[in-house]
Amino acid sequence: MDNQSPDPFQKSSPGESVSRGGASQATAKLQNSEGEGLSPFSEISQGRSPASSSEPTDEGLDIGVSTPVGTRRSFMTRVTAAISAFIGLGLASPLIGYVIYPAFIRQKKTWTAVAKIEDLPVGIPKALDYSVSLKDGWMETKAVKAIWALKQPNNDITVYSPICPHLGCGFQWSGSDQKFKCPCHGSVYALSGEVLGGPAPRPLGVLPSKVENGKLLIIYKEFKSGLKEQVEI
Repeated sequence: MDNQSPDPFQKSSPGESVSRGGASQATAKLQNSEGEGLSPFSEISQGRSPASSSEPTDEGLDIGVSTPVGTRRSFMTRVTAAISAFIGLGLASPLIGYVIYPAFIRQKKTWTAVAKIEDLPVGIPKALDYSVSLKDGWMETKAVKAIWALKQPNNDITVYSPICPHLGCGFQWSGSDQKFKCPCHGSVYALSGEVLGGPAPRPLGVLPSKVENGKLLIIYKEFKSGLKEQVEI
């Protein structure tokens, strides 16, 4: 049998040209990858697909809107501080009222019996002792005040405060002169309480009084000194 050498001018079929062309392209790619120092199998050994790109993608990223941690933390801190302040104020209010309130309330004054009507002389002032309870906040003390009671011929009774309206000194009744006299600055008052002399700016202070069951009852008050008008303390 004669050996036949291929004819270089013999035309190949379309299928054979496609297969040869594909093999040639694969060989060219392999040579290029070897020239660059890369192997098509290196990416596979690293768990990546040869077709994968080194550029980052949006896959696996959380692109939703989130609240910054610092803002949330500062908000909770402010809320906690506000709640703590509110609770502290609620606990402190009763204590503050317990300590401070008594200093602002006016002492309640009540009627007090100081003498029997039959023991008062007519037309002559008589000094009477009045026992009073003085409260300073939560402290209570007893004090004895001297008052002057004047019984009129018609049995009406006038009770004078023992404090001189000038500067708050105590005055006395002078039977020989039939006048009230203050030894401090020389103020002089008539039996009716009117100013007769001295620096006193107003008449003697008159205390509320009434008679019940044959007894003289009064409400003790103190007035500011040095004023033309009578102002209760």
